[in-house]
Amino acid sequence: GLSITNVGVSETTNSVGQASQSVDTVPIESRAPRVSLAKAILATSNPACVTDVPPADYDGAVRGCDAGDTLDFRLTLQNSGRLAARNVRLDDDQGNPAAGFGGTCALLAVTDGNGVAVPTTGSLFDTSANGGLTLAQIPADLSSAVLPGETVRVDYRCTVSPAALPGLPARNFDNTARLKYYASDPAETTNPAANYAS
Repeated sequence: GLSITNVGVSETTNSVGQASQSVDTVPIESRAPRVSLAKAILATSNPACVTDVPPADYDGAVRGCDAGDTLDFRLTLQNSGRLAARNVRLDDDQGNPAAGFGGTCALLAVTDGNGVAVPTTGSLFDTSANGGLTLAQIPADLSSAVLPGETVRVDYRCTVSPAALPGLPARNFDNTARLKYYASDPAETTNPAANYAS
């Protein structure tokens, strides 16, 4: 949840006019959801396409990949907050912002932390403002909410377009996943003011 510090200040003056002040803080954690998103590269179809040191602010990287190779990705969502996250929506850009990538991706599975399938609506690859993949129901609690402590995994496979490499600058592309939306109120599905992901 959101961390808040409550500051208390007391000031007194004794009978001889000497003033004193005391300040103390108490940390408070609000009842709010806190969902994290991590992206991992699980496998590639090309033995020469191997794990590399990711750049700053990236979750993973590979090198030695070629046109037509497939890469298997996993998104892991975890709620470490103190309240359920509702209307959780995420997307992946399939590498489209990188000029010339033009690859394709396909959703393989969405599961909870125990490997049980999680129903969804929408498309992981719809990057429009209100698009994306929305978690419909977590089997363990028969709810669309990601409860505190719950994990959801999204597995998908992307194929590098035959036209993409080696034409890209520096022979690389950026494939980005985003946690687009989650709220604590089940009635809020698109309201920016209720979006904890922004």
